[in-house]
Amino acid sequence: MKSKLLLYHASAWVIFILYEISISILLGASKNLWGYFPYYVIHITWFYSFIFLCRYAVDHFKRWWLFLIPVTLLVFVVYVLLIIITRKIFIDLHLSDETFKLDHVLFTGVIWRGIYFLLISSTYCLVFFLINKINENNRLKIKQLETEKEWYKLDNAYLLSQVNQHLLFNTLNFIYNAVRKASPDAAQSVMMLSSIMRHSLGGTGPDGKIGILDEIEHIEQLIEISRLRFGKRAFIDFEVNIDRELRFPPLILVTFVENVLKHGNFTLQEHPAIIYLEINATQLLFRTSNLKKNTQLEYSSKIGIKNAELRLASAFGAENYTLIMNDEGTLYNVNLAINL
Repeated sequence: MKSKLLLYHASAWVIFILYEISISILLGASKNLWGYFPYYVIHITWFYSFIFLCRYAVDHFKRWWLFLIPVTLLVFVVYVLLIIITRKIFIDLHLSDETFKLDHVLFTGVIWRGIYFLLISSTYCLVFFLINKINENNRLKIKQLETEKEWYKLDNAYLLSQVNQHLLFNTLNFIYNAVRKASPDAAQSVMMLSSIMRHSLGGTGPDGKIGILDEIEHIEQLIEISRLRFGKRAFIDFEVNIDRELRFPPLILVTFVENVLKHGNFTLQEHPAIIYLEINATQLLFRTSNLKKNTQLEYSSKIGIKNAELRLASAFGAENYTLIMNDEGTLYNVNLAINL
């Protein structure tokens, strides 16, 4: 990285110096190219001295300007003296056709030349600090996302540790056998609940994800339980159109479906709840639309939705997905698009 940066700087200076010398020669200045060399050494030293002073002042002083301004003025005086002394030496050694005259014209030219390089150096410092600030902000955002991701892993592990899975499934199996003959529909609901619990507690792979087909199966089971609960009064359209298998963070799509089944009114045939999932070569598209149960009440606390958004940002990056939720009127709509 440092070698590349040195190469970029060297290339920039070579181009800059050749440009200035070419312009000087075209304007009739001396064609003794070696005569330009000492001046550019001083200019370049002045350029990097100011950059060093800026970085040192910002890194070591809270009120950095109180250090930078006087020290820069001192170094600038040294720069002006070095340019004047170099010119005097060149003229005395007959390396230049110019005459040496210590007057305001000489001082004005040298000072403006120094200010010119100071402005270039200041611009470089400003760009350098801005890029560092942007990179630092990006590092902090990445660190925050990684921290949130670890928090969710620990939180999920904690929740799983609170559940004695064997006891839970043995209990559900007992309930199933107890109600199977008296109420086949209730028994079927218990079996589906058992399957949903296995899905929720089953864990994920090393990447923190599961197959999208497992998520779809979970959604289908939730819908089937609602149909058993409401019977012929449940109107839910679930359409899936996928071109390929995909590994996906668990329970995100399920959260949106649970929102529909918990807060939506899907008992009217003319207003069925609509759930649509599509996966193509570049995107995952997920949509839900449902009639609200009661437009006078707040639709939900949206805690589950907020958690789903955090998990989406952690898994895919905030710039790689869009989530639009419309809670106005009598319908509640969700549109999720993820760039794969």
